[in-house]
Amino acid sequence: MTVKLNHRIDGKGPHVLLLHAVGVDLTFLDAVATVLAQDFTVLRADLRGHGKSPYAPAVSLEDYADDVHALLTEVNFAPCAVAGFAFGGMVTQALAVKYPQDVLMHVGADTGERQGGCGTRHGRQTRRYRQPARCHDAALAQR
Repeated sequence: MTVKLNHRIDGKGPHVLLLHAVGVDLTFLDAVATVLAQDFTVLRADLRGHGKSPYAPAVSLEDYADDVHALLTEVNFAPCAVAGFAFGGMVTQALAVKYPQDVLMHVGADTGERQGGCGTRHGRQTRRYRQPARCHDAALAQR
């Protein structure tokens, strides 16, 4: 069962999704979103159980990826570049593996080698999932 995520969209241009770390909400990435929104359409979401999104038990990262996929579909935001910090980066990895059609490129910051590194199922699959660098060039060319 997916959770309807609280979200905010700012800016205009190619689509970029930002996901926050555990224990914070979408405002955690305000500074980054403000800069990106000058050239991109930026979607931020409160993950389930964070901020204004309702709580529902999650069994795996795929549950969070399902929530994000449902949001991307609802607001017609996919495909997009995705970036996540810490746990948000782990969710973006799961999104890229389960819903590759949603993801143009992926950036995960501080995801933790032990949690999402190459030795784990998600790490191995994400390593195999690679988009060429030209995706970034194409996104910039759209501006």
